[in-house]
Amino acid sequence: MKILLNVITLVIVMSTVAYSQVGCGTIQTAEFAEELRKNKANWNKTINRGQMPRFVPITIHRVGDGGGDGKINEEKCYQAICLLNERYALAGVNMFFYLKQFNEINSETLHTNPRRAGGIINSAKDRSSLNVFCVGDIINPNNPNAPGTTLGYYAPGVQNDFVVMQNSSMGDSGYTLEHELGHFFTLRHTHYGWEDNSVTPNGSGYDASGNALGVCPDSYPENEKIMITSIGSSQTPGMTTVELVDGSNCETAGDEICDTPADYGTGFCCGCCTMRWTILDRNCDTLAPMLNNIMGYAGSCSTWEFSPDQVVAMETSFDADNRAYLRNDDVVNYEPITADVALVFPIGFEKVEVYDNIELQWEPVPGAEIYYVTVEDEIFQTTENSLTVTWLGPNDPLVTWKVDAFSKFGGGCFSGAGDVFSTGDQETSAVNDISFVDDVAIYPNPISKNQNINVSFDSSKAFKADVRIMDITGKTVYTAQNVSFSSGQAQYAIPTNGMNNGIYILELATEEGAITEKLIID
Repeated sequence: MKILLNVITLVIVMSTVAYSQVGCGTIQTAEFAEELRKNKANWNKTINRGQMPRFVPITIHRVGDGGGDGKINEEKCYQAICLLNERYALAGVNMFFYLKQFNEINSETLHTNPRRAGGIINSAKDRSSLNVFCVGDIINPNNPNAPGTTLGYYAPGVQNDFVVMQNSSMGDSGYTLEHELGHFFTLRHTHYGWEDNSVTPNGSGYDASGNALGVCPDSYPENEKIMITSIGSSQTPGMTTVELVDGSNCETAGDEICDTPADYGTGFCCGCCTMRWTILDRNCDTLAPMLNNIMGYAGSCSTWEFSPDQVVAMETSFDADNRAYLRNDDVVNYEPITADVALVFPIGFEKVEVYDNIELQWEPVPGAEIYYVTVEDEIFQTTENSLTVTWLGPNDPLVTWKVDAFSKFGGGCFSGAGDVFSTGDQETSAVNDISFVDDVAIYPNPISKNQNINVSFDSSKAFKADVRIMDITGKTVYTAQNVSFSSGQAQYAIPTNGMNNGIYILELATEEGAITEKLIID
């Protein structure tokens, strides 16, 4: 089937209620377009620099509702950054993104309706990194009763310059983060102006009767031709010139990047990555859009790309004066996590005789800065290559666990290594290896937050011990060294100020042995 857009004089603007057809809510303002044009004048400088690596710091704002619920988990953020680096590298972009920091925000408005939370966003922004706000939902102003339809957007302008992402779209197969960061670095949609007006068979506006034309005859009645010379949409305020296939107006039409072919949004209408129809522009030339472009709206592509000129545009944007705040010297090498995590113990359905004090172990991963350990449905963080769990029950036949390794550049692009073990019926959390100490007791247990933990015991001689409390990840939350205890009955009080609810291990360590006891704060 052929679809003809043939013209003479009439300018058409077709509008629909759709605000963001595939989840992008970026409004490509005149200011946005001017930044691209200004940067194009400096493309040669960027090209002359060659393949210089550019490191981009990211602050991820984990936004919860008013009570702090609904925040994206940190592991998913690391995975999204890993995928972002991997996908941009495959697309030829010499930029490397790294996590500068997480920021925590609780705000009902920002969590669901970020466009109405500009004051909160601007007060929370980090002024020396690219700010990404991860929220529960982004209310569509044209369709507030359709949650989840806007997956992300970039807010352009000096007073804005941030990205908002719906939690579910971080690291998704639709390349939402990659797309929105393309906008951040001045790229328009390849189908700029056609967001609400994609060309489909039998669509409106192609001839006087509203039908697609099947041929391109010079003799077609002039009074039945409609020439579409300009187009506009809810995401492109004003009008833009329709780009021609021959490239004669590519500098000023469409996305204004000449090596991205003319695109009238056809990929979105078919949800495909190959053209299903022959579509002719107003010169009767056949459209051949780059449907797998990251800045397009197509779907089902096996690979996604930027064009070479788009890459130059992005790198020039990073080099521009208004992006000086992104440039610093704190990262000099890109060191991605490339090795899988090799689990050591317990593995292969191994049975562990104890259940309340099991040390999970794995091989250290080169370049890893933090590990996320998932045991059953619980997630723990550690910088070590081991983790002691104390909360499992006896005789559990099927305990699952896996480990993901991360650095500031992400990691864990895909699920980490996983394995299974079972627990026995022996309890080991209460241990007394000190021969001269008897009748050890801690009370109250469980204990409420901010109360003192009391330790009592009988000792046949005076001694010194290091007192330590560790959480279930092995992190020390309290320590006191060389505490003196006299012979006879001894007592020692430990404050729990600042300790969260959970399970802890209390340890008294001497040169002759140690005492360990499980403690619960509720």
